[in-house]
Amino acid sequence: MTPAERMLAEHQCERLIKRFAVLNDENAYDGMVGMFTESGEFARPSQPQDILSGKEAILAAFKARPLRISRHFISTSWSTLSTRTEPKH
Repeated sequence: MTPAERMLAEHQCERLIKRFAVLNDENAYDGMVGMFTESGEFARPSQPQDILSGKEAILAAFKARPLRISRHFISTSWSTLSTRTEPKH
């Protein structure tokens, strides 16, 4: 992977983080959950031990919450891409 390819992939990961936050704030849960694979998992930062598994479970959990107004503020995100043969930092 070239440095430019790595930079692009890391940038795309950071965009996904921001897109997730925007869709969450808009209560657009169908679109937000559409970002997951069928076997995806999600845990809220406030409840890391409660892992939701699968799109249906994730969507049901978000739709069960009362509607609210929120704005996630993401000032810094950090993505590091590594291959299967590279050590993780």
